Amino acid sequence: MRSILLALLLLIASAGLLYAQPGGRGERGRPGLREQMEKLDLTSEQRAAMRDIRVATQKNMIDLRADLQKKRIEMGELMQEDGVDRNRVEGLTREIADLQVRQKMLLFDSRHEVMKLLSAEQQEQFRELKSESREMRREKVKSRFRGERE
Repeated sequence: MRSILLALLLLIASAGLLYAQPGGRGERGRPGLREQMEKLDLTSEQRAAMRDIRVATQKNMIDLRADLQKKRIEMGELMQEDGVDRNRVEGLTREIADLQVRQKMLLFDSRHEVMKLLSAEQQEQFRELKSESREMRREKVKSRFRGERE
């Protein structure tokens, strides 16, 4: 449990450092996100609606992550007890799984809401941009495994 928390803290710290690097990342730490959104030629209404969706999703995700962390801490405490009750472990495991499902569904719902804001043409452009971005990430991962540097 401690190693997971330590890894999470290191990941958060390194993400902050990467974001601070000049020219390395786009909006919200994603490479080229701002440039990709520019290609969609969004109206001001679409931008405002997307911003509202993003903010609402972020707020809800904060709550879900906090609840998930609490349950994981609770699980850690439970596992330290002598004579751990299997039913309690199963119940807590199900609660953790439910929170994880709620996180995934929150992201699904927000993406679905964003897609509904886009015209058919913008949706197609968005899918193409997403595919290109995915391919670029794959190539970057492959090059790292081959020992290449940027």
